[in-house]
This record gives sequence, structure tokens and C-alpha cells, in this order.
Amino acid sequence: VGFIEGKLNVSDRSVSWDDNFYFINQISDKGKVVVLNGPNASPNPTKALRTEPFFNVEEFSALSFSTRLLDQLDLLVLNGLDNIPDGMAQEIINFEAMGGNVLIIPSININLSDYNALLTAFNFPKMSSLSSEGNQITDINYQHPFFQGMFEKEKKDLNLPLIKSSYPLRN
Repeated sequence: VGFIEGKLNVSDRSVSWDDNFYFINQISDKGKVVVLNGPNASPNPTKALRTEPFFNVEEFSALSFSTRLLDQLDLLVLNGLDNIPDGMAQEIINFEAMGGNVLIIPSININLSDYNALLTAFNFPKMSSLSSEGNQITDINYQHPFFQGMFEKEKKDLNLPLIKSSYPLRN
């Protein structure tokens, strides 16, 4: 916890000036999270985040959204919102541009154009219409760097829930 200082040096024969990049980063003792719940919100994201003592989690209704909620925030979770009004979307875009993080958990009844406008602003692919084709995870590549340190032991007989519907991404 506190400030760490760093220096990055890039040696390039053709550029002999401005080779050093100095930075300071603040390591926090707590991460502030706001979960913004829509009409189809799941209780699970908040439950999951509250299992980690690092996170200070607060929940609000999407109807009570204001820019005040974004003050000193590390992570904004959009949980089960059907639509994202233009004013809210612009504030979320500004929040992300200033270094904030956004987790989007769409509802089953989204306004596709609202979500796609936000995803486009974040340079992400757009979502397609809701697909009801079932999908199930049958195995995990435990050797992948993403999963390192996440599991205590490997399980071959996974019993994970069926994904009943999803919004496929379009490239």
C-alpha cells in the first residue's frame, strides 16, 4: 500500500534523447466498487465481489445513477440494465477514459442499440441479438496463464451450469 516509483528506459541508437519514462503508481488498500442494478439484476456479482475483503462494494438502482457515484471509484458494474440512456452512457465513457474500469453484465431484455453504442465507444465488438442456443463449459485449460493461481487443484469432472442464452459478439 502506498506509492511506487518506476523508470522505464528504452535504448534506441537513433533516438538519444527522451529515453526515460518515469511514473508513480498508487497501490490502494481498498478497491471501491459500485454495482448499478437494473430491473433484471442478478445478486451474484455483488455476492462474489464481497467475498474479497479488498473490495468495498456498494449497490445502487440504475434509476439513482448520478456522476457522484463515479467519484473515487475503481470499478463500475452495470448489472442487468435493460437500457443505457445517452447521458449515463456519456458519463460512463468519460469515467473509463479517465482510467475507470467497467464490467457489463447485460440483462435478458437489452436495448441492443444502447449497448452497442457503449461498446463502440470502448472499441469493443458489437453484440448480436440474443441467442438461445445452449452452451456448456466442459473443461478448463488449467495451464493457460489466465487461470494460474486461480484453482487449488485440477478437476476433470466439471459440473458447471448450462449457459441458456447469450449475446454473441460481431467482429
